[in-house]
Amino acid sequence: GSISEETNSSGASSSDSASSANQTATTASGATSTSSEPDTTSAADSELLASVNDSLNRADNLRDKAQNYHDAEEYNRALETYNRARGTYENALETASESDLIDSDEIEQKLTAVEETRQKVHYQQLRGEVDSLQSSLDRTETLIGENELTRAQQRLAGLESRLASVSETAIKHGFDDIQDGLATLKQRRESHLEEVTEQLRSDPVPDSIPRAPNISVEYD
Repeated sequence: GSISEETNSSGASSSDSASSANQTATTASGATSTSSEPDTTSAADSELLASVNDSLNRADNLRDKAQNYHDAEEYNRALETYNRARGTYENALETASESDLIDSDEIEQKLTAVEETRQKVHYQQLRGEVDSLQSSLDRTETLIGENELTRAQQRLAGLESRLASVSETAIKHGFDDIQDGLATLKQRRESHLEEVTEQLRSDPVPDSIPRAPNISVEYD
């Protein structure tokens, strides 16, 4: 997970190139002298490289932790941790861009992989939401069949906000097949709600069931 400095065209490493600043230089009189200027370029690149590698290590750890959450189907925690990993990779990439001697290809590949995995987690999470909504509608249809119309009406009304929330996320991420499935569920909900509401209007459930009169029987 660490990044090394790139080599120059002659095959020497950046540290070799930087050390050339300390090689002897020929003076105007023909004598040679040793440069006393500090090798600040090499020190700066080494500091940048250390910073990039530190960010990469933290990002890799977050990515692995997010994968564990994903495997356990803890989608919310997985997405949150993948987001943190993505941000850390982006910081590493930004730091690496400050030096031409640091190869950023590996960072870009890891960043792309994390973004693709996040999309997969989003899809699986929404797929689970659609399955849950399907089950809720099935249970509501059972209530209608048992003539539990008031309870059915309440459940159908509660499904509206859930459907809207999942639909919004599906549109945001471009999951067209999930959108198609949600459209079918919306139609079912609206149809059942209209049916139940009409039945309750035409045959309202009494607030209280009248008690049967007490009848006393006298025997001769």
